[in-house]
Amino acid sequence: METAYGILNFDFSPAALQQAAKSAFPANTIHLYELRIDKLKKITEEVGETSFKFTGETLIPQVFKKFKLIVRNGGVAFNTFERRELRTLTYSLSHSELNQQQIFSNANELDCVFKTLQENWKDSFLIGLIDCYLKNWESKHTVSLEKIGKYIFEKLKQYEGGRTVLKVSILPTPYLNSRLAASPLRNAR
Repeated sequence: METAYGILNFDFSPAALQQAAKSAFPANTIHLYELRIDKLKKITEEVGETSFKFTGETLIPQVFKKFKLIVRNGGVAFNTFERRELRTLTYSLSHSELNQQQIFSNANELDCVFKTLQENWKDSFLIGLIDCYLKNWESKHTVSLEKIGKYIFEKLKQYEGGRTVLKVSILPTPYLNSRLAASPLRNAR
C-alpha cells in the first residue's frame, strides 16, 4: 500500500529541505540584517551591556529601599539616583515592605520625591505618577493625594510631547468632571 507522501508525490528529504531553506531569504535581506546586528553589537559595546538589562521584579523594591535609606540618612544623597531609577521611583510610590510604609503615605517623603524628580525631569515620569495617583484614588492619605494630583496637573499643563494618552488626560471628560468634584485635581484646575 502506498503512503500519503507517495500519493501526493511529496519528497521531504532533509537534503531537499536544507537546500530550500538556503533560498528562503534573499541574500540582500540577510546581508542587511547582519549589518544591523553588527551595528547593535557596536552600540552595546559603546554604551555597556548593563544599560540594556532590566530586572523589573527586583528594581522597584531596590529603588524603594534606596529611597528609604536616603531619607533615614537625612536625605543628602537624592542626587545619586540614575534616570532609570527615577522613573522606577515613580512606580514605587505605592510600594511597601514589611516595616516600611508607602512613600505615598508620607507627605514629606512625597515632597522629597517631587524635588528629586524636578531636578532631573523627564515627561516619562508622568506615567508612573499617574499610575500612583489612580492606584490611590480612594486613599485615606488625602494630603498626599492632593499633592500628587496638583503636581501631575502642573506637569501635564507644561507637557508638549507627543504621547496622546498624556495630552488627553488634561482634557475634561464627563466621568472625570463628576469624579473631580471630590478629588484633589479639582482644586488644581
